[in-house]
Amino acid sequence: MRGPGYFGWDMGLAKAWKITESKSIKFSWEVFNVTNSVRFDAAGSLPNEDLVDITSFGKLNAELTNPRVMQFALRFLF
Repeated sequence: MRGPGYFGWDMGLAKAWKITESKSIKFSWEVFNVTNSVRFDAAGSLPNEDLVDITSFGKLNAELTNPRVMQFALRFLF
């Protein structure tokens, strides 16, 4: 059984500013699953062990990817 493949882009941006010769501030922004792509798990579409209730056959219920997540960071270096 074949299903859709895994696809995901993670990206990040960072900027640093010098305050003095030995001190600086760094800001960073990271995004996981930038395109917010959804990939369904084909193995989750298999029927239950009992074949009495087969109404869920072929329905993709489980996901392989997580939704888009962003995180920000501010770092003081000395």
